[in-house]
Amino acid sequence: VFDPMPDSGGKCQSDLERGPVDISACPAPERKRFLLGPAPKSAGMIECRIIREKAGPNRLHPRYILETDGGVFLLQAKKQKQNRTSNYAIAMSKVEMLTKESDGYLGKLRSNFLGLEFIACGAGLNPNKMHPSLPNGHAMLLARQEMVAVQY
Repeated sequence: VFDPMPDSGGKCQSDLERGPVDISACPAPERKRFLLGPAPKSAGMIECRIIREKAGPNRLHPRYILETDGGVFLLQAKKQKQNRTSNYAIAMSKVEMLTKESDGYLGKLRSNFLGLEFIACGAGLNPNKMHPSLPNGHAMLLARQEMVAVQY
């Protein structure tokens, strides 16, 4: 049986005998690894809900919050200003959207003009804006990775 998150002694890990993963007990580094990787088989189905906040200052640039059905905060996404297409910054911070350089920043979700193509990228540098003097191996480590693409 393949489990993408082998037990490393973290509090949010579980095995098949103990039951589901306790996400609320995860420290920040473990939670980031949990959010960016596939769910462990022992977790089963993780039911979540998305809450949209678009009242007040978020009217034109809504904020979406992903939390478990038990109310445990997982991440937030906020629409970025001054973009021709929909771009959302995704972070683990509940209070305020973080900068791209902070540890809680997870990446961004970008769509095309028609809203038919979506691409989620991890944290990292834009490959098109990297300095050409960087060695290729180092540039590949710094470049953001495309996590998922969806087309309708």
